[in-house]
Amino acid sequence: MVYCMDGLHTLSVRMEGFRLAQCLATDECGCLRMTSLCCEPLVKAIVCGMNRWTSHSGKISSDQMALLVEACHLALITRWCGQHHIFFWKHGIDKVLLDLLLKDFHIKPSQQLQFLSTEEQISMAQEGLSTNFFLVLRPYIWDILGWLAIHCEEDFNPNICGSELHINILIVCACVAFADLIRKGRQICENDVMHTSRSESAARAVLMMIYSPCTYIASKVRFILSKVLKPYGREYMEHLLHFLNYTSSGDNIGLPYILQTVINLVGLTCYLGLSSYQRHAIDGEVMRTLSAFVRWCHRKHEHVKRQNIASHLYNKFAEKTCCWQHGEEWEGKDILLLYGLWALAELVHQFCSVSLDEVKYKEAELFSMLEDIYNDTSAHGPRWFAAFILSHFGFYGFPSKIGKRIGKALKMEELVDMRLILASWRGFECAWCCFGNSMPIIATSW
Repeated sequence: MVYCMDGLHTLSVRMEGFRLAQCLATDECGCLRMTSLCCEPLVKAIVCGMNRWTSHSGKISSDQMALLVEACHLALITRWCGQHHIFFWKHGIDKVLLDLLLKDFHIKPSQQLQFLSTEEQISMAQEGLSTNFFLVLRPYIWDILGWLAIHCEEDFNPNICGSELHINILIVCACVAFADLIRKGRQICENDVMHTSRSESAARAVLMMIYSPCTYIASKVRFILSKVLKPYGREYMEHLLHFLNYTSSGDNIGLPYILQTVINLVGLTCYLGLSSYQRHAIDGEVMRTLSAFVRWCHRKHEHVKRQNIASHLYNKFAEKTCCWQHGEEWEGKDILLLYGLWALAELVHQFCSVSLDEVKYKEAELFSMLEDIYNDTSAHGPRWFAAFILSHFGFYGFPSKIGKRIGKALKMEELVDMRLILASWRGFECAWCCFGNSMPIIATSW
């Protein structure tokens, strides 16, 4: 299969190779089986397939574009953690993504780009993104970038693999696309759905980079986004809050409305990750808005998969398979609830020292609902964030280093069942919940 993806074969043969690989990677287990057999050759073939090339006329043919789409679709295996991430960086995925994003980037000398100021990089990104170059590929580019960032190691250093320049410009482009989306999002109509759907991936990529474990990426995107948002950042934030307040008090449903709600939730969560805007959220208004929104989502039971608003994620092979059950994605079918909980979790994490007793008293209904989400929701993502929020209020978790130590033991599959005897001789039965390979482990006690 990997041999058929090679550039020595015809376009039709290469496309069938990519499609077969997509069929084998319809879920995480299938992806891990495939990468365990031929990880680096597979990744190398994907990156080579994503390399664009043109004819003598300077134009790309429809067959070449079809191959690019198939290669980018297969590159969505980056959403699952594994050794393949290392090889994507090794084979220059950052440069390939940038080449697909900006029309003339591949002909610009690196020496010239290295000395651009932040303002000049922002201006270059704005000009490049406005050319509408390879629009069909942009959702893939943003998603791949976001997943690469969220699965990065904490000490990942782009200097080592020579990727610093490319990563920096990718971050600038994503931040520019994010700001443009928030600015245009005040009024969305049916004709804007396709544009906004493509841009949703850009906002999500920024969100994942802000909360990336990689210190370099997280700090860089926070710095750039603060610069990009500086002129109208506070005004945009107030608009997001107003929109979410309106949402939680009504019954408006429809694709443009759901799509805009998702984008505004992602935008607000990004704002909460920026220190320059966090002080504006301390007055309690954001807490009330997010609490009301999460309650609304839980009450309405609006089951919306991300695939419903991001059509590029659709895998035609998943519906043709039989005889085995696909495990539910980490995000599950409750994308609105997931993003609402993510924003609320970040807010609680940032301001957990502010009048927690008062919040407990006023939000007893919220805590009850969070426990319902944790107990009744099948998807790992919403359950993880619900437990994370409750842990800040003493419902779950250990208030000392012992929790981390026992968590490490669980990762080694030791001491899974145990009875914890505290110094006061009170016994606590301990249950453990692990929500996905890429997420932290929560120690739950009652």
